[in-house]
Amino acid sequence: MNLYPIRSVARLSVHFTNASHEPADPSTIELTIRPPNSAEIVTQDVTRDDTGAYHYDYTVSDIGVHRYKWQGDGDLIAANAEKVFRGIR
Repeated sequence: MNLYPIRSVARLSVHFTNASHEPADPSTIELTIRPPNSAEIVTQDVTRDDTGAYHYDYTVSDIGVHRYKWQGDGDLIAANAEKVFRGIR
């Protein structure tokens, strides 16, 4: 599990592929972040790095386990779609 100090930036990344395992861009992308002590965050304001590759820079504000999930439309597969990290002091 990755560890990030409070007020640091955690880069949350994903790679989408099609059924042939080739990089592919979904029409829409949604990232849901569930901090341990705050309201759930849902955003579509993500950065495209390359075909099928996206990231979001999240400023860690809570101590504890954060869960996040990437979703794209269509039949695309998101590698590491659901992950966790821990915010620390």
